[in-house]
Formats: sequence, C-alpha cells, structure tokens
Amino acid sequence: STIYIPLMRKKWHLCFYFIPLMIALSISLMNIVTAIMVNGAMTQSEQDRKDELREREHMLRALIPELRHIFRYADINGNGSLSLEEVEECAQALPPQIVEVVSPAGLADFFALIDSDNSGEITELEFVSGIVQSVLSESSFELQQVLKLQQAMSKQCESLAVLPNQIQEMLKRISAIEFLTAVNEI
Repeated sequence: STIYIPLMRKKWHLCFYFIPLMIALSISLMNIVTAIMVNGAMTQSEQDRKDELREREHMLRALIPELRHIFRYADINGNGSLSLEEVEECAQALPPQIVEVVSPAGLADFFALIDSDNSGEITELEFVSGIVQSVLSESSFELQQVLKLQQAMSKQCESLAVLPNQIQEMLKRISAIEFLTAVNEI
C-alpha cells in the first residue's frame, strides 16, 4: 500500500489498474487458503478411513477363531455345512461386532448373500469369508445383494444366449427329417 496509494493520488487513472488488481489478488489468496484447507480435510478423511479399516481388520483377525467356533457350534448335524435353520438357531451366539453388520432379522438375506454356490447350505469358508467380507466392505448390505443378483442374472443370460443356436439347430434337423420323409413318400 505504500507504493500504489501515492501513485493513485498523483495519477488518479491508475485506480482502474490497482483496484481490480487488489480485488483479484484478494480473491486468489482466499482461493489458495480454501484449497489448502479442503486438501487437508480430504487427506485427514482418507487417513481416518484407512485407520478405521485397519481397526476393523485387527478386530476381525481376533474374531476369526471365534467365528469358526460359532460355525462348529451351529453345525448341529456335523456335516460341515450350515442350513438356514442352523444359522438362525446360532444367531444369538454371534459377537456384537458381527450383529452390527448382520442383524438377526436380516439373517435369511445374509445367508443367501454368502451362499456363493447357491446350494442352500454354507461351508465354514463361506461363513467366515462372507462375514469378514461384509464387515470390511465399504458398500452397503443392500448393494452387495444387488451385485449378487446381477451376477446371477448375468449367468442366466449367458445360458439363454445359447438357446437360439440350439433351437436353430433343432429346426434344421426337423426340416431335414421332413425333407427326407417327403422324398421317401415320392
């Protein structure tokens, strides 16, 4: 201000240069400060998310033996897999950390989600990995269900894509048989 104010007093038309310059510099400085603050907040948010994920992983490592124990406890018939009824019976034995992710009311949906081979029964690996994946997943339970349904629909669409070729082949065979029958009649 010690330079441009005396200049503007002697030559008033320099106001058209210095006033917009001061405004532009002020706005630029505010934008830089805001960008630094937003960047710091985003960095802190990302660090908090990573810390939370590490904490979940640590908690799950401690829970995996307990989950295996719960699986064996719930496997009433001892066949190495759980039916939906067996899972519902062991719902009260789930640790509180798991109940946060899998509510007893949504157990049937969760069972369908972690039953990767759609056999109606889940193995110990499916049980433990399904719970671990759900706890560590950043997507919601509903989104995971939608993704599983989408995968199932994709498999069905793939099997349906073969159907037109099979139908066309069968029609060719029928036409050939009809032709041979007509030729034999003549």
